[in-house]
Amino acid sequence: MKRFVVDIRSLAAARILLGATLALDLLQNLFDARELFSREGVLPRTLWANLYEFTGVWSLHLFNDSLFFARFILLVQIAFALMLLAGYRTRLATMVSWILFVSLLNRNLIATDGGDQIASYLLFCGLFLPWGDGYSIDAKKKPPPPSTEYSGLGSVFLLAQMAVMYEFAGLAKLMTPSWWNGEALDITLRWTEYTRPLAETLRGFSFLTKLGTWVTPWFECLAPLFFFFSDRRGRLRALAVVSFLLMHLSIDLTLRLSFFSCCSTAGLIAIFPAWIFDGAKARPKSFSRSTPVGAKYVAIFLALASVYSAVPSLLGEDKIPYPGWLATVNDVTFGYQNWNLFRHPPTTSGWYRAKATLQNGRMVDLFQQGSEFSDEKPRVTSDVFPSRRWLSFIMHAHQQWEDEGLRQNIARSFAEKWNAHSAPGNRVTNLSIIYYRENHPAFAPSQPGEAYVYASYEAVNSAD
Repeated sequence: MKRFVVDIRSLAAARILLGATLALDLLQNLFDARELFSREGVLPRTLWANLYEFTGVWSLHLFNDSLFFARFILLVQIAFALMLLAGYRTRLATMVSWILFVSLLNRNLIATDGGDQIASYLLFCGLFLPWGDGYSIDAKKKPPPPSTEYSGLGSVFLLAQMAVMYEFAGLAKLMTPSWWNGEALDITLRWTEYTRPLAETLRGFSFLTKLGTWVTPWFECLAPLFFFFSDRRGRLRALAVVSFLLMHLSIDLTLRLSFFSCCSTAGLIAIFPAWIFDGAKARPKSFSRSTPVGAKYVAIFLALASVYSAVPSLLGEDKIPYPGWLATVNDVTFGYQNWNLFRHPPTTSGWYRAKATLQNGRMVDLFQQGSEFSDEKPRVTSDVFPSRRWLSFIMHAHQQWEDEGLRQNIARSFAEKWNAHSAPGNRVTNLSIIYYRENHPAFAPSQPGEAYVYASYEAVNSAD
């Protein structure tokens, strides 16, 4: 198991980062609880049941879909995320955090993204890892371990999961023409819903975007192999980890994917070799933890299950469908292995406006804090929505769901939120959520497309 050694201090640092990331994200979810996680919002329990009637999807958050309960259970999640960060009763904090996090994701699957997949897997891996043995309250209550190195079921599954994530992301890109002809990164940096200002600047250097397009898939396919190299000081693994960290930094600087980047960073920090703590010239510490034979077989099974689960999304479920039992397991555990993010850069994207007519006759944009309505493109289109979950929900509901009730709930939710904090005469009488499409030819200016109403709301009694 020498190839699967991880350092307890690296695990502890990953635990701290993941706990902090979860706590901050859950705090934002607390502010979005009414609209995204209660019966007063976009997905009440009755509509949820219609969408997921014949699946294994479950959620403790649906035990009661009142706003009070939604906020209460989110506060419980924040408490356990802080326990995870501090390393207090770490095993319990990890288990409860994982169960409640999966429950939260299942409460509104439309509002999830790739970062949720990574966070869910890291919490699951943490159930088998001694990441509470360092930099924690728990560690202060017991003698230090004889070695900071650990190899076992958890380390095998963690390293395999990180490798699968990047390997399949790279393979997916190699199977897509836009990554062969050098266009993919230029198109990705025009992804209107996600782009930050730096993306526009980077698009001006076409030679860099072409080089990045050709290099990225091969890097993602080959670099994870170095996770398993067992040179004495782990230099090759460290080189791979640092390279991936720089990749995620570049993603976060150009695209609004901070939660995804932070969770990926936590996973990479978890496998960083010991010399970052001991110094590059320090001798590696002796291996002191043996792994039971049974645990090795369980670890191998979990690793192979990760690979097997990722194949259908790579090759297409029409060619290799998920077996019924695997689909059920994925539904129950949020164990999806779909790493196709950026595989097909969208050649069309756009931005949203919420055109509201108030009782006093004013036209305002509810997505711009009630400023005067304008058809002009926002300077930073990724900042239209207050949180990543709102962005994911609107995009996924728009692109993947044709349910009319869902669309009406979206418009109604924004209108009612505005009305709840507005004086009479300043309330919404009707609302249209408008989508402005853009076309993105590679290495050419984006071209405006059609604009159309995606969802609408009209007050029953405009005098209220």
